[in-house]
Amino acid sequence: MKNRIIFSILFLTVVSCLPKKNKDVEPDLAGTYQVSRISIGSTTVNYPDGNGTSANAVITRPSDSQINVTVIETENGKTSTEPYGTFTIRKASGKEYDILSSTNSVRIGSINGTDFTLDFTSSGKRYTLIARK
Repeated sequence: MKNRIIFSILFLTVVSCLPKKNKDVEPDLAGTYQVSRISIGSTTVNYPDGNGTSANAVITRPSDSQINVTVIETENGKTSTEPYGTFTIRKASGKEYDILSSTNSVRIGSINGTDFTLDFTSSGKRYTLIARK
């Protein structure tokens, strides 16, 4: 009987010290997202456009608080790469992250591991990007 009590106390001590499991799995933000629309100023392009043009947004995550965005457009087999830059991210709610401007921390988009959007103004032009994994 005494051994059972000691065993129970040891068991409860070990179980209570185990790390708590995170029920909210962090999304894998990095990866390739298929772009459905890019707008620069007054020009909007929907992808794929039916003429052999497609675009992908490649997201890398150099740190927990930053993502790097590069857009790769393919037109009739020719590829062009446009680096969009590095952006700060902040956990919003659930799996959603806000994308913040690096200069003034204003929210300019969101990413959740499935959907990715950017909407910002630079050099007097408005840039909008919508993509999905």
